[in-house]
This record gives sequence, C-alpha cells and structure tokens, in this order.
Amino acid sequence: MKRRTFILGGGAIGVGSLGLTASAASFVNDVSVASDFRVVEPAVETDIDAETTDENEITTHTWEFTFIEIEEVVTDLIIEYPDGTSFSEVTDDEVTIEFERSNGNLRTIRIDDSEYDDETATFELDTDQEIFGSARIEIEQIENPVAGSYEPGTTFITDSEENTANGELNIGSDNANFEVTIDEVTDPVRAGDRIVVEYTVENINSDPGSQDIEYIVDETVEADEEITLGGLESTSDSFNDYRTDDDDIGELPITVASEDDDASETVTVAGWQLELDPPDQNSESDHTWKNPLVEFEGEVDEITVEYPEQGNQSYEFDGLTEENITVRIEGDEDDEATPVTVLPDDYRGATATFDLDPNDDTTVDGEIIVLIEELENPQPGDYEATITLTGSDDDKSATVDFEVG
Repeated sequence: MKRRTFILGGGAIGVGSLGLTASAASFVNDVSVASDFRVVEPAVETDIDAETTDENEITTHTWEFTFIEIEEVVTDLIIEYPDGTSFSEVTDDEVTIEFERSNGNLRTIRIDDSEYDDETATFELDTDQEIFGSARIEIEQIENPVAGSYEPGTTFITDSEENTANGELNIGSDNANFEVTIDEVTDPVRAGDRIVVEYTVENINSDPGSQDIEYIVDETVEADEEITLGGLESTSDSFNDYRTDDDDIGELPITVASEDDDASETVTVAGWQLELDPPDQNSESDHTWKNPLVEFEGEVDEITVEYPEQGNQSYEFDGLTEENITVRIEGDEDDEATPVTVLPDDYRGATATFDLDPNDDTTVDGEIIVLIEELENPQPGDYEATITLTGSDDDKSATVDFEVG
C-alpha cells in the first residue's frame, strides 16, 4: 500500500544574527526585515508525523528534517507548539534527537539540560556536530492541542546564528464527519491503463478534523490521503495510483472511503470476455462475446471464433446458421453497439467465421458484442476459445478462458 500525505509541512531555514536568548517566534519576526536574511537552497522540508491525530490525546510526534545544512555546531534546540499542546508528561527519556553525520549516518545527540514550559521545550545539547542534510526528533508522551491545523517550529541554535523550520500538524476532532463523493472516474479503461478517480470530501460537522481517505480497488487499499478539514469545509483531489491489468478485465469495483462514509463506482476494464448462459454441460447455451473498448483500424470484414477440439469434449457449430448469430458494433456516431448484418452461411466443426455485410458500416469506436445462440456445451471442464477480427487494414485476436459446469 502506498501512503501519501495530503498537506505537506515545510519551511525554509532563515539565517540571522540574533543572540542565543532570542525565542523561535522573535527570530522569525526579526529576520523578515533583516538585511542579511537569505534562504538556504533547496528549501528545508519538515514533516511532523503524529502517532495519533486526535485532539488532547497523549501521543508521539516525530519530526523529520531533510535538505538541512548547518555548518556550525548546534548547541541548543527550541521546539514551540501552539497553545493547548502540553509537555507536562515529557521527560528527557521521552526525547530522541538525531543529526546526520558527514558519513550519512544519524547520530543520537545527548541532552545536557532541558526545560519544558507548557507548549515550549528548550534543550541544551552535548555535541560537537554540524548537521549534514537531515535531522530527526522524536517526542513521546506529548499531548495534542485541540482540533485544527498548526505550524509548530523548531529552532537550531549555534554560537552565531539561529535556524528555524516549521512543519504542518493537523489535529482532528471525534465530532468531525467526513462525507465522500466520487465526482468523476475514467470508464471504461483498457487493461494496462490507470484509473483516475476525482473525489470530494466534505466535513459536514462544525468541528474540524483529520482523517485518512482510502482508495480501495476490488477490496484492496491501494493508497490513502491524510486530510484535515475545518468545520463545514470541503476539498477535492484525485487518485491515479492503480494501473489495471488483464486480470481486471470486466467489472472492477472501486471505493473512496473516509472513516465515516464511502462512495463506490464500477469501472469497466476493456478486454474480451465470454459469458455462457447457462454454463451447464450438454445444454444449448447462449454464448456472448463482448469487449467494451475495441481497438481496430478500419472496418471489420469478418469475425472468427475458434473453440476447443478435444474428442468428445469438442464444441460443434453443426446445424447453426446466421440466424443464430447476432453482431453488434458501436461506431463513432453511436451511443451504443448496434446490429450489423451477418451474411448467410452454414457452420461446421469447432470454428466459425461470420462474414459481415460490406454495405454496413463496421468501423469500430467502442464496443463489439457477438451473440451465438443454441451452441451446445460439452462435458464439464476448463476451456479456452479465440476470437479474431479481420479487415483490410487490421487483424486482431484474443484468447479467453471459460468454464463449463
């Protein structure tokens, strides 16, 4: 399962000349007008992962910083959260700080001293290390604030400068209610294509919340998005994570689901299918070949079906005529597959070719259906049959498996 985050936290690192006693908030305000402000390229990416995003819950927050380069020894850290967050249950044993070394490995940094003050934590570090690309901070036993979207900040302090990065923290309420609507979906698709699903999620409650939105294909979760919505807010997005294959040919169920609601559609994956009605042994059965999205250049002149020849397990067309055959083709100006004329013929053996009237327009732009009535099924077993479309400009064949019960 592929997991994605709907709202990515991130912020550039600012570099200024403030003293070591400056707070993270004052630093951000001051550098906005400082003449020596610059942005480190590429911008630092900051991701905050909360083990649970429910409001007022005791949980673990993990900060991940990438593209961070600080070419001096980091002596102190200040982590500032919004009002309502609490460090009251946090001790140094619940905090892990790691900096990337020049060899690419993360090194755990020892905390010499610390101060936890409501929603702010300050750490004096025992280190002689610069940061070479990434850092990680894990805080256990921290209490989430009330529901909402926030941007906590971490400030890295050296002897000459302070560097601040902010991340996105999305906290939800149990009262939020996420309603899901599928707005549009590609249908039909050919085997090998991706299904694009456009959807809207609306929080129909007045309380904000965060939830995972899951993309489910044939009962398997293929991707999810974490989203945060304020009261009565909505957002729209799309999934295109699933690529179909030959095993999906036919009707494929898809669902977009929140924790409160779901919406489903059925997507037709194009390819030849063969349906038997009834599929029973020794019965006169109607066989329907169909493909909802045929690729074929020019007009179809004839259609050939070839069934297995296996002694007393064989199919036989003996006794059938064009009266037993119906061919429907969807053209570029048709809304659905419409009948075309099958020329008279008598069929023998396990292979039959249906010649189409050259006076009919048999150019394909969509679906083809071939119905063979009163074809006697053999003994029970697993079989395969082949259908071939032939024209002056193209020739296409496909083999399908089917079962007689």
